[in-house]
Amino acid sequence: MTKKVLLLHAWYATPDSHWYPWIRDELVKKGYEVSIPKLKDNEKPILSRWTKSALRENSLDEGTIMIGHSLGAVLALRLVENSTAKVAGLITVSGWDFWSLVPEHKTFFENPIEHKQIIKNASKRIVIHSDNDPYFTEYTAHEFSKRMKAKWMMLKGRGHFTKDSGVVEFPELLWEIEAK
Repeated sequence: MTKKVLLLHAWYATPDSHWYPWIRDELVKKGYEVSIPKLKDNEKPILSRWTKSALRENSLDEGTIMIGHSLGAVLALRLVENSTAKVAGLITVSGWDFWSLVPEHKTFFENPIEHKQIIKNASKRIVIHSDNDPYFTEYTAHEFSKRMKAKWMMLKGRGHFTKDSGVVEFPELLWEIEAK
């Protein structure tokens, strides 16, 4: 079975932002197929449009590891939740599972996240967060990981895992993808 990674970028990001090119290049060297689709209407995210962008040239199957960063993590949750196929893994980076009251995020939370369905559809689940994320506290992220029955990883000093926070390489993520 082909090893695939589908990485969903953050709001106001592109496939070439932050640590995405680095992880793509490292995974390709290790034999993974990596897709980082450009999500449509990035400045005004709408779940249905982002879903179409993500799945336009990608399908989910038992060989797929989904990685979502920030709002891309919420998209990853929704894709796994609504998938008819199981995926090998779901990794969220600076993700969350509740409407944060930001108007632009509303379409992502028209109904509550179905954690049980995500747990059923994703064999391996990991929540990665930083102790100094400017948007979500360590507590809220840790509670999210509990609802997901996910491995919890709290890294020090990474902010929101952006280039502005100094994150252009992400070896811990690479290790987690490779871990069996």
